[in-house]
Amino acid sequence: MKLKPLSEESLLKKLAISFFFMSLVPILVLIYIVKIIGFDVLINKLPYIRLTIIFIVCLVSLVFIFLRYSLRSISYVMKTAKGIAGGNYEKRIDIKETDEIGQLARSFNKITGELESKIKELEESKNIIQGIFKKVGMALTSAEGIGRLLELVIETIVKGVSAEKICIMLLDKKNNELKIKVSYGIDEKVAKKASVKIGEGIIGLSAKEKRAIISSYTETPGASDRDRLYYKTIISVPLLYKEDCLGVLAVFDKKNSVSFEEDDMVLISNIASQTAVAIANAKLNEDAEQTYIETITALAMAVEAKDPYSRGHLDRVSRLVVGFGKHLGLSEKTIEILENGAELHDLGKIGVRDEVLRKKEPLREQEQKELQKHVIIGENIIRPIKKLAPLCDIVRHHQEWWNGTGYPDRLKGEEIPLTARILKVVDAYDAMATDRPYRKALAKEEIKEQFRKGSGKEFDPKLVEKFLEII
Repeated sequence: MKLKPLSEESLLKKLAISFFFMSLVPILVLIYIVKIIGFDVLINKLPYIRLTIIFIVCLVSLVFIFLRYSLRSISYVMKTAKGIAGGNYEKRIDIKETDEIGQLARSFNKITGELESKIKELEESKNIIQGIFKKVGMALTSAEGIGRLLELVIETIVKGVSAEKICIMLLDKKNNELKIKVSYGIDEKVAKKASVKIGEGIIGLSAKEKRAIISSYTETPGASDRDRLYYKTIISVPLLYKEDCLGVLAVFDKKNSVSFEEDDMVLISNIASQTAVAIANAKLNEDAEQTYIETITALAMAVEAKDPYSRGHLDRVSRLVVGFGKHLGLSEKTIEILENGAELHDLGKIGVRDEVLRKKEPLREQEQKELQKHVIIGENIIRPIKKLAPLCDIVRHHQEWWNGTGYPDRLKGEEIPLTARILKVVDAYDAMATDRPYRKALAKEEIKEQFRKGSGKEFDPKLVEKFLEII
């Protein structure tokens, strides 16, 4: 069997070997003296030699036992420390001695406790970060866009620095003032009305000088008396993008009356830097989307201009659908979708030939199929724009029939989105109430009769009943 080198042996074995060799020298010297002088002569000259030898042996044994006990404590500390290093952070070194080893054990226990606490904090931070990444993904893909992302920034800072109040203020260049976009811990009514002129107070000063400020209201030149009403301490960081100040990220009053530290400033400054980039990109996207929306609106008007009989149709349907939505008691958001959807519902006709749109005679089967594609074309045009995404249902499905014989997906009954069912009724009313290439406008009683015939077949019966109340 191959023996281990002495350097790899345990402390107890090293002690035993060392003590053996340390004890061997005096024993050999003693044996040598006894041999030279003679044991009898030695006893005659030194009558207590036996007792001395016994005493020395006992003393050496006691020293060995004492050292071994001390080393066993050290070995126990090392073994427990090895277990902790292996990942068992709940372990503690149970030594009651008050000597250096006991102090070492207690210090190690304290460090381990702090380490365990830090690990738990890191786990919590990991969960928070994972949650934030998830929410960031949702924010970036949602129709709300930058507003949701800024709310997420606020949420992150609340957890990161334990602030009582936070707000992100964006610059209104026209009035040269900052207005709150999103906030936390600030009364909603106050947040809606609050504004800060550039250069006014710490927030305004931070924006004007384009520098971060960590202070109390009494420490910074330029702080106004009004600041005292809102906070005791503040970190104000400008949102800078290519040297332009887009706004300010302001954090007020750390919880438990603890003062802000430089670490808080570093964290908030980093967040502000990334937030400024996000705001700038969102603005660019918003400008691009606005240009696209204006183009789409122009296309919708171009479609209307193709057919002299349909001029004014979009405006009329838009007004009617808003009035009908209010009569139904719908929410403002749904009514807004109805209004915008009414303006764009025939957008896809830009891809239909003029001769088909203007034809006075009944359309042939192939021409009908071409016309029916306009709902899909319209949906494909508006789908890339987040702001217009809620209109996709109404544009695609406004030609579906209640009995499932409509197009393009042959949806039936309540499978058809409510907004599309409402627009179907209003769109049909305007078609019946205006002159067409193949007939004159119908009288009101004729229109009502047509709706009664189409109720449950082409139209939602409940919506027909409600619509007849207002025409």
